[in-house]
Amino acid sequence: MAERDPVEMQQVIGVEFLRTAPREGWERGVITFRQVGKTYEARVEALSADGEYVGGRPTLAMTTAFRELRRAFAQPGKGTWLTAVATITPDGHVSIDLDYDGEPQWRTPTALGHYLEEWEQHPRSPEHTPAWLAERLDQARAEQRGMVPEVRGSGQ
Repeated sequence: MAERDPVEMQQVIGVEFLRTAPREGWERGVITFRQVGKTYEARVEALSADGEYVGGRPTLAMTTAFRELRRAFAQPGKGTWLTAVATITPDGHVSIDLDYDGEPQWRTPTALGHYLEEWEQHPRSPEHTPAWLAERLDQARAEQRGMVPEVRGSGQ
């Protein structure tokens, strides 16, 4: 599958938000997308002028566009972003802030093994590996070693 242009992916995110948002009563849309390895979560919010949630839901096309955007921005030795926050206005303007180094603030905790998947998919050199990520990787490796059954022979 050919990768789409990042601008096209951004447009898909905006169109999908507008397609599922309430027709009126919102002033700003916010989509927070987090991913490490194969696991991800998306929070979609249409917010009123006073910041009250009035609707919004993720779609498959929206989450696929975010996942493709991650692949498009991946760089050897630098990895890719882990959290994206898209802001959408009622007229369809979309801006996206990408966070490469901050620890994702999961709504539902994720298994440590997903950090190893992230490392395998998007390895980072030491200077591009935040301390919190190095710690999660160490924890995941320790957990992985503890899960491997020990085999002992009897020598017979």
